[in-house]
Amino acid sequence: EMVSYINSFVQDQVFEDLSSGRGKGAEIKDPLNAINLGIEFEKRSILFYSGIKQAVRKSEKEAVESIIGEEHKHICQLLALRRKF
Repeated sequence: EMVSYINSFVQDQVFEDLSSGRGKGAEIKDPLNAINLGIEFEKRSILFYSGIKQAVRKSEKEAVESIIGEEHKHICQLLALRRKF
């Protein structure tokens, strides 16, 4: 069940297919739009890793939590950058 969740989430939410990614890239018209897209990607990544955390061994939870922490830092950096616009 968890493998199915992960596969579905990865395909639908976090890592879109290449053609969809190109479409998103074409939508970027200015730096603010790019920053907002980055923030949304980071948020989806946090959701993904939060789900993964429930499926990994206890010994691996700390590593996943570290990744989630990094994603939060990325959001903070992007928010700070967005405030400059």
